[in-house]
Amino acid sequence: MTHVAVFTANPGLDRLKYCQAHKGLKIHAYVIMPSHIHAIISHETINRIPAVIRDFKHYTSKQIKNFLSQQGQFSNLFWVKVFQDKESSRTRIWQKGYHPVAIISQIFFTQKLGYIHANPVRKGFVEQPENWKYSSARNYLLGDNSLIDIDAIL
Repeated sequence: MTHVAVFTANPGLDRLKYCQAHKGLKIHAYVIMPSHIHAIISHETINRIPAVIRDFKHYTSKQIKNFLSQQGQFSNLFWVKVFQDKESSRTRIWQKGYHPVAIISQIFFTQKLGYIHANPVRKGFVEQPENWKYSSARNYLLGDNSLIDIDAIL
């Protein structure tokens, strides 16, 4: 059975802002989807990125679990899909690990930026990338920095 939990605030977006302000994370692009997040990020110390992602996942998991326990439910939700960890039989908010890809050229960056921003369109949620509230497409295409400032490259 699938349930949907709706947050008045977005814990993923809130934590991205925190990581920008306090952990040196640079956010060049992002989209927060119902079951996952895509981001183009950097840090002046490249080996700090895994720790920042670990902290991001830990904090958002805790926030989501607290919200769901207050609601008396624990299942799939709108912003993050819940996974069963087969090794520990725990319920997890995030899958283990992450899948980094090095951005090595302007052409590759532009391709990945387009892929990220088109994600909500491909899924049929919106007709234009900039119409998805939780996406840096709004920053790039509309100059809208109201949710989060990004470190734009283009």
